[in-house]
Amino acid sequence: MTEISFETPAGTIRASFPENEVCVAMSDPHSHRSPASLEINGRTVEVHFINTGVPHAVVFTGDLDNVDVVKDGAALRYHPDFAPKGTNANFVQVLAPDSVAIRTYERGVEGETLACERRVCAAALLQHLRAGSASPISVRVRGGDLLRSWVRKIRRQTSPC
Repeated sequence: MTEISFETPAGTIRASFPENEVCVAMSDPHSHRSPASLEINGRTVEVHFINTGVPHAVVFTGDLDNVDVVKDGAALRYHPDFAPKGTNANFVQVLAPDSVAIRTYERGVEGETLACERRVCAAALLQHLRAGSASPISVRVRGGDLLRSWVRKIRRQTSPC
């Protein structure tokens, strides 16, 4: 099996290529905060936060298709609680205890993007923390791909990596 590692501002990332998959071992998450009620565009929403190498605020919703990712994402991205640098704004819908879907307003891009491994990790970790979901947690990204995340730092489990 081929393995590589590379340095990023968030630390060393390791990747391997078992069979027809790509397996990436991300840097350790940090700065997890308990959910907070924040006002976004005149509504109060419960916002979760974790840094998976970059900051991610996550709002769990029951209707992902009708979230205004650009309007609500921008409001969350620039919310004073995340000043001065802001955060990525993620909206997550639980599909099953071990499966979620995600849409993201990405800081720096300043709009919705289709996929990112760090947001997948954030969604999976927060679903694990709030619901006790076991690994792997499947995450459907806006681009249509289904990615799987193994939560190893919080609860030791076996992953293919």
